[in-house]
Amino acid sequence: MHDEHWHSLLTQARDTVTIIVDEFIATFHNQGGYSAHSVSEEELRDTAEDILSMFIDALLGRVDEQHFRSHAEALGQRRASQGIALTALIDAIQLDFVVLWTRLRELAGAEAMPALVDNVEKLHRLVSHYSFWVRDSYVRRTAESAHNLRLANLRFVDRLLSASRIGPLGLTEIADALGLDVNGHFHCLCVHPNDAHHARTVLEPLSSKGATFEHNYHGMYVVFWATHTSVDTATVRSVPGLIFRDVPGLAGVRTAAHSAPSIFKSTGAPTQLADASELRWAVAGDALSSLDNGEMTTYTAALAGLRDKKDPSIDTLWAYLRTGSLKEASEISFCHRNTVINRLKLIKNLTGLDPTVPVDATLLLLALQRRSTDTP
Repeated sequence: MHDEHWHSLLTQARDTVTIIVDEFIATFHNQGGYSAHSVSEEELRDTAEDILSMFIDALLGRVDEQHFRSHAEALGQRRASQGIALTALIDAIQLDFVVLWTRLRELAGAEAMPALVDNVEKLHRLVSHYSFWVRDSYVRRTAESAHNLRLANLRFVDRLLSASRIGPLGLTEIADALGLDVNGHFHCLCVHPNDAHHARTVLEPLSSKGATFEHNYHGMYVVFWATHTSVDTATVRSVPGLIFRDVPGLAGVRTAAHSAPSIFKSTGAPTQLADASELRWAVAGDALSSLDNGEMTTYTAALAGLRDKKDPSIDTLWAYLRTGSLKEASEISFCHRNTVINRLKLIKNLTGLDPTVPVDATLLLLALQRRSTDTP
């Protein structure tokens, strides 16, 4: 008897499916709908009627599983291509269940309610399977689109970094292809070859989303992004590398990537995220070391010895060189002004260079970030 009532309810629902569609559309819009507005009202209504009719037909045994699954997969792919959020899509499918179940209850009355209760699990299972196949198809299409986007971007980023020569027209073509302002400002992160594999694992998801642009260059892993782009800063900070901040134009990104190997040669591989503006002095120190009869190498070795012992004088020296102020250096170093003076005296006694004298301070600045590879 319950089967007869159930079949009768489904038939009535199928005959009045437009009423269920109207209820779906009204409720869907009340809940916010698809905020992207990339699905027209006509398509939304046609899709709702198609899905609700198929659900009812499937419960009546008129739809085979392969057709049911193919329909779900097609919807998942279409909504992924339209840029609909997956959560919004699944919510819409769950709403199909709600409006269909509500309509069946209205049609049931007291006599047919037991049949409805006996079969609610069938409807729930049907919608769950449909949702699963939609979700799986959506995720696969999104991953495929991200992969294709990344491959397309790689070709132009390779040209930006690796071309022997590139002029304004070439830079404009690359910017247009990547959807960037050729004269915009960018952050550029260059990772030493020793850490490139780890960095790629951590940062590649950002590139897949189109937030950043990446490429391997001379063994390094190079990533850059427009300064106005929202990027997970915690993820970026977790990568040891050299960051060039607020670089002007794509030409500046190219210059930054090309200069990074020289900085790495002078400083070695960074152990944390380091600002290129602070490490570039090491390159000048290297250049001077070939002209000063080994004096720069002596200064570098002396400071490296303090750094290896984790002596706080190194951080205090750097704070003083950046500010030129005993007061500010003491605040940055969280110590008394007299402690700063004593630490600077230690540097003077060790190297023979007085940080408070501009010429000596310049030599200390050049030596401070250099890698100590030779003995004096």
